[in-house]
Amino acid sequence: MDSASRLGPAIMEQVFQARHGPAEMIGIEVELGVVDPQTGRARPYEGPRGARALLEAVREHGGGVLVMDGTFLTGLRRADGTKITLEHSGAIEYSSPPMANLTDLVTSLRSELTAISRVAEGMDIALLPNGNLPFDTLEEVTWIPKSRSWIMRRYFTEFGGATSNTPPVTTRTLSTQVTLDYLSEEDWRSKFRMQVLVAPVAAALFVNSPLEEGEISGALSRRLEYWFELPQHRCGVPDIALSGELSFRRFIEWASSISMVYRLRQEEYVAAPPLPFSALLREGFGDGTFPTDEDWKSLLSQIWTDVRVRETLELRAMDGPTLSEIPAVPAFWSGLTYWGPSREAALRLLAGRTTQDYQRAMREAATYGLRARYGPDRIIDLAAELVRLARDGIEARVAAGLEEPGSARFLEPLEEIVKTGRTLAEQQIIRWNDEFHTRPDLFVATMRVPGS
Repeated sequence: MDSASRLGPAIMEQVFQARHGPAEMIGIEVELGVVDPQTGRARPYEGPRGARALLEAVREHGGGVLVMDGTFLTGLRRADGTKITLEHSGAIEYSSPPMANLTDLVTSLRSELTAISRVAEGMDIALLPNGNLPFDTLEEVTWIPKSRSWIMRRYFTEFGGATSNTPPVTTRTLSTQVTLDYLSEEDWRSKFRMQVLVAPVAAALFVNSPLEEGEISGALSRRLEYWFELPQHRCGVPDIALSGELSFRRFIEWASSISMVYRLRQEEYVAAPPLPFSALLREGFGDGTFPTDEDWKSLLSQIWTDVRVRETLELRAMDGPTLSEIPAVPAFWSGLTYWGPSREAALRLLAGRTTQDYQRAMREAATYGLRARYGPDRIIDLAAELVRLARDGIEARVAAGLEEPGSARFLEPLEEIVKTGRTLAEQQIIRWNDEFHTRPDLFVATMRVPGS
């Protein structure tokens, strides 16, 4: 590759302009545990009741093109853009195609999850939404044979050392993520900054992983605690959003200071040199090759911040909620993001928060949920106002013909959480002791995705 054709800022910036048009779309990704209904523990990859067999059966019933990693089945794609994939520990992830409004998104989500669960039930498998796998020990979890999984595992282990929580973050965590659009650099700047500022409040609203290995852990979100042990220059807060002026070029400089963990080389994932991406641009990979635009996109996918920037903005701070609360995730974020007055009000509400405020709030949210503080304010007070602003945003979009009438109802679970001050995690703790009598089978029977 000659110097004139090497990857540079102008080409790198193109990824941020890849799919943006006049319509703002909504996407969702939901991770579900693939578990034994009696023990609540993850099924293995292989076997007649394993994750691979489930994926094959889902394809038989619903169609799609199989996605292979070498000889191993790891996912399927459908013509409408739906993706159903296996995560590193065997959790199954449903990724929706972009939808124009919340009603279409939620309708598709419920239909797909019900269909997958119906197939799973026929195989004596339960699909479990939650913030983590609550009953598995680290020794029992079976890794999906994705080639990049082993590279990631080695990277995190070497970073964290023997006492690191890196194995749990890649083998236990479950989340629900939302993807939203930006229409221009100015639009991106406003949305990105607001979403980063709001992330600790969203995390506190959705804490839902208090159990670990079948015991109450003492935290409301073990999932958040796992993430604190990972390299914070590529996880947690993208602090560039909280200081100084924002631009695509400045974001490129920030992201280029981070190293790749792996790269795709001749259709095989290999470990990347432990150098900042900016150094790779100058010096190459050491094998005579230099980064391509695909390497740049891959780097962006290896930055696991609570808000991730790629062709879309990905909101990643939340534990996976229970099934009935899942629609509240896209409703909350789209209501705040896609209506300018709500977005600007959220920016004013949280103005002046620093990276240190953010990190402290996240750590407190993991333990205390809505009783945490974010800067000078109680998170429960901030949450009440942000949920109200999200409702205002949805109702304004309904009036503008961008959402179906009644779409604000998807926020009702959050309004109840704010009203009572009791998070999903705190409700789970009570039910674990009283209703479920600390029995995994009763927990799974109630919490699983129904197949009808």
